[in-house]
Amino acid sequence: MGIIKKKGVTVYATATDIEGEFRATQFTSSSAVTSNQVVEWIKQETAYINGMISTRYVTPVAATYEEAFLILKRICTYRVAERVKNKLEVKSGVSQTDQEVKSMNFTRTPNADLKAIVEGDLILKDVPLVSTTGAVSSWCEPSCDSSDCHTFDGSQQW
Repeated sequence: MGIIKKKGVTVYATATDIEGEFRATQFTSSSAVTSNQVVEWIKQETAYINGMISTRYVTPVAATYEEAFLILKRICTYRVAERVKNKLEVKSGVSQTDQEVKSMNFTRTPNADLKAIVEGDLILKDVPLVSTTGAVSSWCEPSCDSSDCHTFDGSQQW
């Protein structure tokens, strides 16, 4: 299992993963929800997930962190499937209960899961933390000599 890349962007799900959430649905260039739209939504949701968890973890999360990657894949898949479901309802005028959509049950909690990750209640096993030292990190431009990059002229800063 490797990082899934779509045109240079790391993503946590594929169109096939999203299709798996619906019965007898395939995304094509002429379907109600196109394959290009699904790929774009996957990229958007991956970016949103990364934005949320990047306060705590180094992103993107590589598939080599299998358990963590599977959690993020689940979150991404559920978020995109919800967008697909909503568009199908609008395009077809048929509500979810009338569609052949897998039941959206209480195990689908992607927003709560993201919140739990950010708050540290749901751990992404083995994924490096943004700061493993417990200190606040600061950015230094590439040409900066790290030995004096963060020093000041000896004056008190605050």
